[in-house]
Amino acid sequence: MVITVIEKKIGFIGLGLMGSRMVKRHLDKGYELILWNRTIEKAKQIGGIVAKSPKELAEKCNIIFLMLSDENACDSVIFGAQGLIKGLKRNQDFIIVNFSTVSPLYGVKASNALKELGASYIEAPVWGSVNEAEHGNLVILLSGGQKEIEKVRPTLQELAKEIIYMGEIGKASAMKLVMNAFSLTTVALFSEVVSLGLGWNLEASQIFDILSKTWMKAIVDKYGQRILSDDIPQRFKVDLAKKDLFYALKSGYYKNIPLHIISGAVQSYTGATSFSLANLDYTRNIFRYYKKYLKERK
Repeated sequence: MVITVIEKKIGFIGLGLMGSRMVKRHLDKGYELILWNRTIEKAKQIGGIVAKSPKELAEKCNIIFLMLSDENACDSVIFGAQGLIKGLKRNQDFIIVNFSTVSPLYGVKASNALKELGASYIEAPVWGSVNEAEHGNLVILLSGGQKEIEKVRPTLQELAKEIIYMGEIGKASAMKLVMNAFSLTTVALFSEVVSLGLGWNLEASQIFDILSKTWMKAIVDKYGQRILSDDIPQRFKVDLAKKDLFYALKSGYYKNIPLHIISGAVQSYTGATSFSLANLDYTRNIFRYYKKYLKERK
């Protein structure tokens, strides 16, 4: 039996590390999905029905999920020449649910523009990575109209261990940036101080052992092996980490909040992006960036 949301088909756009796993989970649960991806072959490999464009997808679905890399990708998919809005019909009960990590400024702008067209926009950034997406253990932060959220809640529950309503548009994206900025700056700082120790001929195992005798044990346990090993499966790309920190920085500037530590982390991740290996996790790539300078100074 096919499961539907208010008897309507569901569209999904964006089939990267996260999106592909979210789609597979819905397909495994019996949902009928219509997909679009910039690389059409990737959509065909996953299964489901494949649309030729976001416009065509909007003509066939009233509820569409997005999991895209950045605001430019969201703009292109929603507002572009073959974007979702080109397939909208007036007075249609149309909802876009955006799982992507974007700035609260973008969420407000997109929501207002869609409202003028009679469509609804829900912010739904997720906390978790590929393992959580595969097993339905994501945390989803929601902002938007509660009536619209209730219409899509059954599909969201297939993906999440917890769904948290944050309030009006902008708040969910702001909270996601708070979480990502805290996590990403922590990884950068951890990589930096370990590199400092290595520069003075300490062993990584010695650094980890001493740090683990303090409150910093949780950081060592979570990130210690991830910064050292090339064999840890990729959970997040370093260029997306840089992007998220930039959005946090932009959002802080808009509110006249000085974010000096995040600003420094943006520089570190920018350097790591130019030095990164595409298949490695962001944690390993940021440490390789610092380790590069150790080698150069020997």
